Amino acid sequence: MKAFRVIMACTIAATSIAALSGCQAAKKTVSCKELFDPQFTGLSGKAYYEGYSTSEKRAVLEKQLLGNVNTSKMSYSQQSEYNEAVNILESFFRSFDYSVIGSKDSDEVATYKNGDELKVKVTYSEKAAEVLNINVTDTEFNYKIEGLEEGTKVNPFDNLKVTFTGISGDGEVLIDKSDCHEFVKDEVYFQKGDNNGELKNGDTLTITASYSEYDATRSKIVITETSKEYKVSGLTSYPDNISECDLSELNSEMDRLETEQINEHLKKGDSAYVNDSYESFTIDSVTVTPFRYYYGELKDESWFYSRNVYYAVYEVKLQGKIKYDSSKYKKGQTVTSTEYYYASYSNLVVDDNKKAVFESDNISANYYGSYNSLKELEKAFNESSDYNYKIVK
Repeated sequence: MKAFRVIMACTIAATSIAALSGCQAAKKTVSCKELFDPQFTGLSGKAYYEGYSTSEKRAVLEKQLLGNVNTSKMSYSQQSEYNEAVNILESFFRSFDYSVIGSKDSDEVATYKNGDELKVKVTYSEKAAEVLNINVTDTEFNYKIEGLEEGTKVNPFDNLKVTFTGISGDGEVLIDKSDCHEFVKDEVYFQKGDNNGELKNGDTLTITASYSEYDATRSKIVITETSKEYKVSGLTSYPDNISECDLSELNSEMDRLETEQINEHLKKGDSAYVNDSYESFTIDSVTVTPFRYYYGELKDESWFYSRNVYYAVYEVKLQGKIKYDSSKYKKGQTVTSTEYYYASYSNLVVDDNKKAVFESDNISANYYGSYNSLKELEKAFNESSDYNYKIVK
């Protein structure tokens, strides 16, 4: 019934138009393409297609279809017929439905730019067009986008400094925006991915640039890239085979620090005891010699304070003169006492070239805990059940 009423109304409108024109109305042509007025928001390259309008162009076309009519000279009944014809034409044009085929827009991405073409398909009331004696053309056409405001194109990843720090398996990414475009420095936030803090060498990390599209448009900025992949590299790692590692610089630094500690606390003129006895003597000289290195790996990795530990052992020879006569020594007799000290470094890691990477401040070097023999020292190491030790060649 509704369709019947529309067709009847169109018939009345067609009759009214012909009557108002003073003759049988010639068939009119309406181009869908000429009516199409697409609406966009945003800058070229980041514009959204929000829909279309035909109202302004349609108003001009309606006047052309109705002819040059002076409504002020119409009778009341003629004005009623004319108004009815206008309403019917508007209803006919409202039956037009413009569909953009293959729209590039989504909820997250807007990429329309000047020069792009929209593929448009139009449906309408064909029966109403027939009754109104109107020929509808261009029901499928391409529309070239023009007139979008151009903005400054900015790639947020240009000059972005991305580095990785930490130990492989527990690595983190560091991002430095200091050399980037001002908008990037002020308005862009970089998301580091879900596995940040668990990165290992060889991983692929996707970094995403987040920003306000509103702020970008207001600043006339077009962001050209929102995510980028980076290969994780440069993280240190725990040694697979300690014998293949270059520990020379670490050894030298441990030697230096431990020697400084010993020489600071065992000076010429100080008192010392002969090994484990109470025979006191005055120190004349101190000789510190790097003696042996040990590497301990954690037995149970389900928990750890330190995944591994590295020890540098030093043989310290103290020479001096006995202070008092005893059953074993005469006063002034020259004696030599040998003791063993050690420095340690926890969580030893190496770089890609298997060279030890360390921080001097984390080296534990002191003169406490000396041992009278190497056997006593090794026993103390092994009494710690958390690590398996081996001598480093």
